[in-house]
Amino acid sequence: MVQAFNQVQVKAARYQGNPGHGRVSRGSKHSHSAQEDYKRMIKSALICITSFGLPTVHGLLFGAILWLNTLWRRRETICQIKRMNRNRAFTQ
Repeated sequence: MVQAFNQVQVKAARYQGNPGHGRVSRGSKHSHSAQEDYKRMIKSALICITSFGLPTVHGLLFGAILWLNTLWRRRETICQIKRMNRNRAFTQ
């Protein structure tokens, strides 16, 4: 179980490449199409899901983190809009 998780983490790390650059660096240096990369990423995700089973603690935790992330982003944008409206009110 742990071994499978470590393998998936290694695969994920390979796809991340340089953090903060937001681009997918390929694990292998052969020229692949983006579609192949997506297929491989989906496959590794499926391996991850099937090795844990999705409704486990890991799956729920991952889902919660994603959900919180989207909520946080939405809250940030709302704050930005409010700030812009306030600035507009001051300038008029």
